[in-house]
Amino acid sequence: MQTLCRDDLGTAMDVTLDLLADATSPCFARTIEPTRCTLVETLPPGRTCAEVPARSRREVVTDVNGMAREVCTIARRDDASAEGWEYVPNDPMCSALRPNRIDVSPISFDGAALRVECAR
Repeated sequence: MQTLCRDDLGTAMDVTLDLLADATSPCFARTIEPTRCTLVETLPPGRTCAEVPARSRREVVTDVNGMAREVCTIARRDDASAEGWEYVPNDPMCSALRPNRIDVSPISFDGAALRVECAR
């Protein structure tokens, strides 16, 4: 978990959570208000947001190796059967120290990175 404090976004963003920093545990300690958050996914080079349901292209970035990577916004899910993401607070699958998680359906590609951006 890190706070986003750059001059251009510091007042707009409260927190950015890197959800896949620890792929063995998608759970995290911070409580979020999902209506104030956006789930963002950076895809591996050569993949597009159009290939995965519930994604829309936000931007294209160049990684440290000079490869273009699409960055997608993932839609929030309306119900458990829909595609997209939902916040699961106090999930019994998670530990007491890291009780919250984000459920994403469908999972996209190996090498994708997810982060949650929450406004103040």
